[in-house]
Amino acid sequence: MADKAIICHQTTGRLRIKIPGRREDIRYFSNLRSEFRDEDYNRVAANPFTGSLVLEADRIDVDGIATFASSQGLFELDRKKPEREPLFKKVVNPVSALNAGIDRISGGDFNLPGVIFMVLLGFGATELIRGNFRTPPWYTAFWYAFGVFSKSLIDKK
Repeated sequence: MADKAIICHQTTGRLRIKIPGRREDIRYFSNLRSEFRDEDYNRVAANPFTGSLVLEADRIDVDGIATFASSQGLFELDRKKPEREPLFKKVVNPVSALNAGIDRISGGDFNLPGVIFMVLLGFGATELIRGNFRTPPWYTAFWYAFGVFSKSLIDKK
């Protein structure tokens, strides 16, 4: 039975396929490269260390590649594109988890915006005590503290 393969990246002229079960199998990827070189592709690159095959052509026919690979016993291609998590979610999820952790540890007395507000307020006060009346950091810190605080009030409603 052939190994499972997944599509990692696909554009009109380029396709990256990963075969995780054959990762670091140098002989397999060398054979894979030569099998696909015989076909009509502009570029064929196989990397055993990442377990991937890159095919470049004027137009990529995924069904044709899947059929060819299956008929040769090279791999079974899962034709659906992988679902990607947006970058925004990748950034927001850890921050949300940190916020929930602060809320849980403090028993609901603090949350992340509240902590940031207190830190920035303290920073602004420290700058004032140091005598930095003309430099932007103290009033910038107060402005940011106000922004974070007002945003947290809006989020609560």
